[in-house]
Amino acid sequence: MTKKEKQVLLLRILLGVLIVCNMAVIFLFSSQSAKKSAAISQKVTNAVVETVTKDYGEKPAGEQNAIVRKAHTPIRKLAHMLEFGSLATLSFLFLITWRGKILWRYAASLGFALVYAATDELHQLFSDGRGARLSDVFIDFSGAFIACTLALIIVMLVRRIKKSATADSSATEQKPTFVVFVSQMFSRFQFFVSGQISKLKEVHKKKEKEK
Repeated sequence: MTKKEKQVLLLRILLGVLIVCNMAVIFLFSSQSAKKSAAISQKVTNAVVETVTKDYGEKPAGEQNAIVRKAHTPIRKLAHMLEFGSLATLSFLFLITWRGKILWRYAASLGFALVYAATDELHQLFSDGRGARLSDVFIDFSGAFIACTLALIIVMLVRRIKKSATADSSATEQKPTFVVFVSQMFSRFQFFVSGQISKLKEVHKKKEKEK
């Protein structure tokens, strides 16, 4: 096994572990009861609102609670989008370590994220106080689509840059060879002209002797 093959193998193992961990985190969150899940979401929302909102601590308690209530659902849904966005992106990066058409790997990553989002919602049916919503599957898949599409664009740009760099390098390597070829052709032409001039001089000398 070459050094490059070992590096690719280690990358696959690392990405595989990260994918499993990501799936495990999603599974554990879905296993929580509605009460526990809401309490965790509330803590996260409070932390985000306190960080983002200007002069939050100076506002009245009623206004603080109103801000938290308003931000709770969007932040909760955004967290779901991030979970499935990272899952789709890691899956995409894992698949492109093999050769093949990149768009098929992109589609496979999105398909995997969609299936897992659907099974995650079904899993919530078995958690106390939780339910399954088709809208949540759409939200989860939206996060996967946005993140994976960005990853696809970045990978394609990097590949194009590398391809251009390789082409420029090849052109640079071919340049000296081209210069040598032109130089050789010029030398041959010069030798040919010199030979023709010598022949003309000999003919002229013969004519002079004959006279």
